[in-house]
This record gives sequence, C-alpha cells and structure tokens, in this order.
Amino acid sequence: MRNKRFTFKKIERIHRKNDFFNVLKNGKRIENESLKLYYISNNLKFSRLGIVINKNFGKAVERNKAKRGIRELFRTEKHNINSGYDLVFYIKPMFRELRFIEKKNIFTNCSTGQDW
Repeated sequence: MRNKRFTFKKIERIHRKNDFFNVLKNGKRIENESLKLYYISNNLKFSRLGIVINKNFGKAVERNKAKRGIRELFRTEKHNINSGYDLVFYIKPMFRELRFIEKKNIFTNCSTGQDW
C-alpha cells in the first residue's frame, strides 16, 4: 500500500500568479549560490510549493529536469518542512551542476530553516 505522506497533491502547488507575487513581494528570503527560497505563512494546515526558473538556466529539457528534482525533494521531504507556508524556490544556473545528494542537502537546509 502506498504511503500517503510521499504524494504531491495538486493543492500543495502554488498555481495563481497572485500567490506567486504575494510570496515574492511580501515573503522572507533565504539564499545561497544555487537557490533562493521565498516563504510566507499561508494560514493553511499544509505547505505549498512554487518553482521559478529563468530561461537563462538552459534549454527547456534542463529547466524541466531541475523543476522535477525540486518537486521530488519536496515530495519526499515535506514531512520535515514546517507546515503552513508557501514556498517559492528560485533556481539559479549553478543548481544544474550539483549532484543529487548536494541538491538534497541544500533543499533541506533551506526549507527547514531555523529562522521561520
């Protein structure tokens, strides 16, 4: 039987443009050389994920691979993330150069920040 906590439901995604702008404009930011994380409280019982990636990152195949990686990390690590936040990850070009374990460490450090 499939474990429910390792799913990535549609309601756990940020879809609306206004929600993205709210997080980017009013949220707090954590940054390192390969990612920026913007976050803001969403008054829900679960966290939601949004991903922003610029076209200068690379071709569509590379951008989609990076987004899939972030979604996978969110799916498997969301039980460690503080609930009730909208998270928007801005992926920088250096992210594609990292190995998966490095990406996981960076994601975990950003998304479980102590200053929330």
